[in-house]
Amino acid sequence: MLLHVIVFIWGFSPILGRYITAGAWQLVWFRILLTITAMFVYLKFTKQEFKVSSKHFWQLSGIGLIIMVHWLAFYEAIKVSNVSVTMVAFSTGTLFSSIIEPLFFKRRVRVYEVIIGLIIISAIAMIFSIET
Repeated sequence: MLLHVIVFIWGFSPILGRYITAGAWQLVWFRILLTITAMFVYLKFTKQEFKVSSKHFWQLSGIGLIIMVHWLAFYEAIKVSNVSVTMVAFSTGTLFSSIIEPLFFKRRVRVYEVIIGLIIISAIAMIFSIET
């Protein structure tokens, strides 16, 4: 059941982004505000500490910056294109993760990740050939 809810939210996000008249920057700042509020409530509810070390603070800030740029690009793409093209771009996240992850963790590329990447590329090619 939880997986269905996650897939629904994941798929519905670009549709909302398309029909909300706010710009990409406003949408991203609103998402950040919602996330900060939800995390604050969760940490208060579970009575967990807010303290992080300086090293973890900068790591979390870097991750947050990457996510912010991702969401800015995502919502701007929805505004200048259409939802189906944006969802195609959104789905390539798995492909790029499978390429970048071995570089960061200094491990070998897994064969099944390459196969999934090829499936993603072929599905994208099918979507664009149908749309044009």
